[in-house]
Amino acid sequence: MTKKSINRILIVIVTLIWGILLYQILGKRHFDVQQFTPHIESQDSQEFLIIKDTFELVKLSRDPFLGLVYERKKNKQSNTVVKKKKVNTNTVTIKIPRLQYLGYVKGEKYSNPLILIRIDNKLYKKRLNSKVKDVYLKEASKDSLVIIFNGTLIKLPKI
Repeated sequence: MTKKSINRILIVIVTLIWGILLYQILGKRHFDVQQFTPHIESQDSQEFLIIKDTFELVKLSRDPFLGLVYERKKNKQSNTVVKKKKVNTNTVTIKIPRLQYLGYVKGEKYSNPLILIRIDNKLYKKRLNSKVKDVYLKEASKDSLVIIFNGTLIKLPKI
């Protein structure tokens, strides 16, 4: 017998073995499909009663394991009066625009990075140490931006 005929015989035997295995595996998984009609009973006519088992917990006067007796401490109420501090109502509220720091880009030609900042949903590309809508861009790093708004120092995290 030549190698060619032996290879053909082996290929036929291997395909028969795989065919038998697949038939056994897939043949066992084949189920008869039956019509299934769910039977739902009307719940209007039935009343459901929920009975809860309740009991009252009682504090133990002694430790059951160590045998120690607990002494109950009485809360002492002091007659001291706490004075409330008066809040200064003359505070000035500053309306800060909605700010989002998106990052920065460093170029080869410029020493200052180009900062991407969104102010009131409008995107601005400005250099460091410049001013946009009363917002002075002071410092920029990978994760945060330091700005000055009306003399107030604010640190914005990167989104």
